[in-house]
Amino acid sequence: MVWKAKTKMEQKVEFIHEWLTQKYTITELCRSFNISQPTAYKLIYRYEKIPKYDYPSTMKVMKVCQNGSMRWKSYYWVYLTAALKGKYVGAEDQGNGIWRVFYRDVFLGYFNEH
Repeated sequence: MVWKAKTKMEQKVEFIHEWLTQKYTITELCRSFNISQPTAYKLIYRYEKIPKYDYPSTMKVMKVCQNGSMRWKSYYWVYLTAALKGKYVGAEDQGNGIWRVFYRDVFLGYFNEH
């Protein structure tokens, strides 16, 4: 079995996710992720500086699940990316079942619901 190495960004996202669960102390997280406490507090500070984003009312807003996919029309699953787990994405209808998918202002791609 081949294991995929995690990028630094994926490790940072995982650190913030674990911190948000409030199951572990900063010291435990630092040991687990092999980082110093000043680095941990810097990551937390940067996370807390990120402003909340409001999507336009013309978009359908969906939450990306823990496996990196979003639920579509209550019975379909569409995989986006694990890097966006727990985040909200917006989908803008283009007609004929074509949707443009955005994370904040960043265009991710097109989605065909058929």
